[in-house]
Amino acid sequence: MSVSCQTIEKDHQLAKQSTGLDAGQVIRWRSWHRWTAICLLAYIYLAVAVAVQRQQDAGSDLDAGLIPITVPELLRLVRDIVIPPPRRDRPHRLRWSAWRRRHQHRARQVHLRWNAYAETTP
Repeated sequence: MSVSCQTIEKDHQLAKQSTGLDAGQVIRWRSWHRWTAICLLAYIYLAVAVAVQRQQDAGSDLDAGLIPITVPELLRLVRDIVIPPPRRDRPHRLRWSAWRRRHQHRARQVHLRWNAYAETTP
């Protein structure tokens, strides 16, 4: 009995980590319920996709020497398709730095103007 409980707990922890269930910050019951439902549906999708992929891999000899695909590995593959790798070339980093510093300067100016206005009003 304890082995199955440990397996359930490990699966639950994996579901929380891979779908962001542990990262939600909600206050109300309705928003928590929606967040939980979306995260669990995402995990169900990943688990079914892994099961289908394992069935396809079982019929082929291409995966010799590999462990079966796991949910975190499939999630990594999906993220690599959807989210492009970051650009690390020097001109891009310099443009990004200039944009960020320009934005911070504008934010600081607005903040200083707001504080000056707030101090003068009764």
